[in-house]
Amino acid sequence: MIRSGRIGRWAARAPAIGAALALAAGVTACGKSAQSHYDAAERFAAEGRMPEAILEYRNAVAKQPQFADAQLKLAERLYEVGDQTRALPEFVKAADLLPKRADVQIRAGSLLLLTRRFEEARARADKAIALAPSNADALVLRANALTGLADLDQALEQMELAVGLDPKAALYSNLGTLRLARGEREEAEAAFRKAVALEPKSVTAHLALGNYLWATGRLAEAEAALKTGYAADPANMLANRVMATFYLASGRAAEAEPFLVIVASAGRTAGARLGLASYYASVGRAADARRVLEEAAKMPRGWAVARSRLAALQLGDGQADQALATIDEVLKQEPTNAEALLTKTRILLARGRPDDAIVAARQAITSNPAATDGHYLLGTILGARGDLDDAVKAFNEVLRLNPRAATAYVQLARIELLRGAPAASAQMASSALTQDPDNAMARLMLTRALLAQRRPAQAAPEIDRLLKAYPNGAPIHVQAGVLRAQQGDRRGARAAFERALALDPASADALSAITSLDVREGKGAAARARLATRLAQRPKDAALLVLDARAALAMKQTDQAIVQLKAAIAAEPNGLEAYAVLGQIYLAQGRLDDAVREFDALASKQPRDVTARTMAAILVEMQGRLDDATARYEQIVKLDPRAAVASNNLAWRYAETGKDLGAALRLAQAAYALMPQRPEVLDTLGVIYLRQGQPALALAPLREAVEHAPDNPVYRARLGQALADAGQNDAARRELEQALKAGDKFPGAAEAKALLARLPS
Repeated sequence: MIRSGRIGRWAARAPAIGAALALAAGVTACGKSAQSHYDAAERFAAEGRMPEAILEYRNAVAKQPQFADAQLKLAERLYEVGDQTRALPEFVKAADLLPKRADVQIRAGSLLLLTRRFEEARARADKAIALAPSNADALVLRANALTGLADLDQALEQMELAVGLDPKAALYSNLGTLRLARGEREEAEAAFRKAVALEPKSVTAHLALGNYLWATGRLAEAEAALKTGYAADPANMLANRVMATFYLASGRAAEAEPFLVIVASAGRTAGARLGLASYYASVGRAADARRVLEEAAKMPRGWAVARSRLAALQLGDGQADQALATIDEVLKQEPTNAEALLTKTRILLARGRPDDAIVAARQAITSNPAATDGHYLLGTILGARGDLDDAVKAFNEVLRLNPRAATAYVQLARIELLRGAPAASAQMASSALTQDPDNAMARLMLTRALLAQRRPAQAAPEIDRLLKAYPNGAPIHVQAGVLRAQQGDRRGARAAFERALALDPASADALSAITSLDVREGKGAAARARLATRLAQRPKDAALLVLDARAALAMKQTDQAIVQLKAAIAAEPNGLEAYAVLGQIYLAQGRLDDAVREFDALASKQPRDVTARTMAAILVEMQGRLDDATARYEQIVKLDPRAAVASNNLAWRYAETGKDLGAALRLAQAAYALMPQRPEVLDTLGVIYLRQGQPALALAPLREAVEHAPDNPVYRARLGQALADAGQNDAARRELEQALKAGDKFPGAAEAKALLARLPS
């Protein structure tokens, strides 16, 4: 060990060791001590030069980590300048250095509460209470921490103790909040009013009462209470924020502006101006939003976020290229900025680059794994691409981070419906409504799921509720039409679909439904006239082209139908329906050989284009040349694993021959991921499960196939078989009887009749 008397000699002989020893003694190589840094910080603070003061406090702590006073002052100064994020760890360090200071434990715990670190906050409260059992602030801290930990009974007990020790307005307001959380409305209101009575000029007491009245639906009383609180101190930032929020939430945006302007003008950081900019953007005042964002960009820590918001504005104005340039400028300076990365994700989506958008979204999540909007955005992109399993993982992560995220439940409900699991979809939609009873999308998803299960009696009140709340919602009228159709009310169904189309002429669901009704009722000319108007606006819309082809066929205009179907295939190469209808036409005309030669010639001119190859393979299969068709499908899938039609048809060929049911299942699942609503694909998947001896798994896709094509007896017969294999004999009998109402000429009719005869009565 080096004795203190020998420091000078060692320093002279070994400068590096001498410097290290001097640092340990609180003296730098140039002689400035931790105390000197602290004294300088105090002078800077007294002069109002906070950045310099904070730097000197940091220097003092760096020189002497156990310097408790410097550590506490560093935390306090960071908090004073509004930097709570950096203040928190410094307060925690200060609390550890000052274990006998109850006030420091409370301050550290209070900041821990803000970051939802409730267990740590409770631990700090326990330390403070051990030091000062009668400290009301410590009891309040413990109560708030317990509330965060969902222990409302103990939280209420702690808050009542605090009120008994210090019966002031703020504590009565806290008590009211706890009472309300426990559902004790009368007791909560009494506590809030007691707070106002104790301190009639207290801004926070009036705001707390106003928030209570607002939460319980008494808006006029709430507004009056909030105005009283605001009038007590018009310069109070909290009062201005609450007033702005109230008016925005009440649909009275114009009345929110003065309060937002006050907050923005008084704020020392960019955050307040960003709020004002968001308001201007939401009400369509883009120029004002840009002006405020430019101001925010000049403020401390405001440049990156302000420029990111500016890029979002540019995107909203249709300036996608300029928006991308702006956001790339931000990311060049801050490549891990999560908000900027999410903005870039949205820009890339708008520019039709979903693969790049997924990369950007994943980078944003890596930068901030706790940001629910990143996981949500990723899920929506993956879901739109048909990557349903990964989309489910993303939305489940949203719910892990925020179990009350109703929108994530809605997305999961949509995916379950696409997967052919309407019961699971209904459950997810119900979960969304539990969290947000007024969520219209959740209720709409619930109606769709109920109708997919053919439960019109349960769907009817939900649709009535939606129609009352949103009489001009086109998707709601579409579901009303589906309901009427299931109830056997064809006239009511038509009226609902026509109403939906009048409200939204671009509604594909309404147009498809009303076209089907027209075709069934022999009104093909009316259907084609309506479709011609739409096609003039969207000539490459594959769904419209197929609808028009079907209407043309109903009118025996076969040549026109062929033209439209070829156009549909060119517009959407994975459009299974267009291939199937075109193949049926060629089969009926006896032109399969000519058609195969035509598509083979086209394929030879475009070796990487699988569209013509797929059509040729379908025609070869229709000719009965099954081995040739299988080989063609295999070649197509090898060329393009995302060729959904070929994947589905190859899966069917494997299932039919029993060649490789494992490969058949993988192909069918790949097709399903890309075309989850096609009954042909759902039928293929269900049949493969049946061939594997898994009828329970076959039920969901076969039910969905029947729901999409209720008049197809083949699908009903297969569903009947799956139900029988699963031991659900009554349900199986219903499906088989319904299938056989179509006669005994459909494929599998004989087997369906024999199975029905074998079912126990």
